[in-house]
Amino acid sequence: GDRGDGEQTKMPRSKSTPTKRGREEEEEEPPPKKASPIKVLRVRHPGGTVSVTEVTGSLNALWTRLKRELKAPVTTASFRDADGQPVTLLSNGEYPAGGLAIGPDTDVSTVLANGDSLTVSTEKPSAKRALGKTLSKAIEGPSAAESLDSIAATFISSHVGEESLMGTASAMYVTQQGQTRVQAASKGLVRLIKRTPKHVHLAYKSTPKGKEREDHVRLLSTQECLDLVVSVFNRQAGSRRRRLSCDKPSTRLLTIDSVASRCATLFWSLYVHSKPDGDDDAPGDVPYMLHHVIAQATDAFKAQVQADRAQDQLTAS
Repeated sequence: GDRGDGEQTKMPRSKSTPTKRGREEEEEEPPPKKASPIKVLRVRHPGGTVSVTEVTGSLNALWTRLKRELKAPVTTASFRDADGQPVTLLSNGEYPAGGLAIGPDTDVSTVLANGDSLTVSTEKPSAKRALGKTLSKAIEGPSAAESLDSIAATFISSHVGEESLMGTASAMYVTQQGQTRVQAASKGLVRLIKRTPKHVHLAYKSTPKGKEREDHVRLLSTQECLDLVVSVFNRQAGSRRRRLSCDKPSTRLLTIDSVASRCATLFWSLYVHSKPDGDDDAPGDVPYMLHHVIAQATDAFKAQVQADRAQDQLTAS
C-alpha cells in the first residue's frame, strides 16, 4: 500500500534459492589444463652441464631422473628467477621451509620453464664406490661363480698399503677395513649372523663399544683356501720360466693384515674353519689357520714345480 505522504513502501527482497541446475553450474570448475613438458632443461652439476629433455611429472620424479643421469643422488638444487635472484628448490635433500610452497609432488612445470638452468650438487661417492670394481671385490668378496684364479688375480692387483696405485684415500679405506677385521677376530668381537654352505654373513667391530661393520662373503672350503693360496703363489711368480726357477714361493703378500685387506673372503673363510666343528660361538684363530694353509700351499707349489720340471726334461730329451 501507499503511505500517507505518498511514498511507496519498499518490500524487502527475499533471497532467491538457486535451482539444482544453477548450483551445478556454479560449482562446476573447468578441467585442469594438462601440464606441458619442459622441452629442454639445462642442468649444471659438479662434473659439467647436461641437457635434460621432455621433463614432466613431479619434482621427485625429476630428482630420480637426474640420479640416473648423473650417477649420484641430487642433494641441492636451485635456479634463478626472472629477476635473476637464486631460488632454492632442494637443500641437503630437504625442501625449503619457507618461500615457495613446494614439495616432492609439485609439478615441475609450475616451478621451472623451458630453457631454465638448474644448478645442482650431488652426493659425494663413498670411498667404497670410488674404489672401482676391482677393489669392491676386495671388500665384498667374489661371487660363488668366480674362479679361484680370478680371485687370486684380484688379490694380487689390489695394491693395498704402501704399494697402492689407487689413491691415498681409497687405499687407506681398504687398509682400515682390514685392520678392523684383524682386531675384531683377535678380540673375539665377531658375531655370526648367518652361515650357509656357500656364504657367510658376519658383523664385527674393533672395540666393544665400536660401530659394527658387516661382511657378506663367499665361504671357501678348506681345500679352496689352499688352492687359492697356490694360485696367488703362481701369479706372484709371473711367467712359467720364472716359476720353474723358484725354490720356494714368495709369501710377502700373505701376512694376516694383507689377507684381511685384500680378500675378505679368504680371511673370513679361514676364521670360520679355525673354529671347533659345530661351535659358531667359539672364537676363531685366523693366524693359526693361515700359517697351516701357507705351509700346505708351499708344499703343493714345490711339488707342482718339481713335476713341471720333470715334464720339461722329458720333453727336451
